[in-house]
Amino acid sequence: MSFGIIRTVMVNGDVVSRTSFNLPDVTQITPEQARIASAAIADSGLVQIGPNNFVAAGVRSDLGTGTLIQNSLNDQHIKTLTIINTGVNSLGLLKALNTQTVLNDALLGALGSR
Repeated sequence: MSFGIIRTVMVNGDVVSRTSFNLPDVTQITPEQARIASAAIADSGLVQIGPNNFVAAGVRSDLGTGTLIQNSLNDQHIKTLTIINTGVNSLGLLKALNTQTVLNDALLGALGSR
């Protein structure tokens, strides 16, 4: 099973923040992949647009895995996008099931009708 997240913040069509990680096989995760995924999830994603934005020190730690966007400018087009990618490689299982079905059909056909 694979798992990945891409979190993007865009302002007026320009990417201003992007966090991502991908685990190609969660059953074979390496310590380095675990560290990267943990850091990406823990990143609070503070995005400040324009001057005079302020975040108190305690607020950032209270965000958890959220994204905080502060904007002090007018007429800004702000867009956030979170994509979660998951995949399961069941091809081997499907091939085994198909082989079993074909074998059963062949054996039943060889017996003929009585």
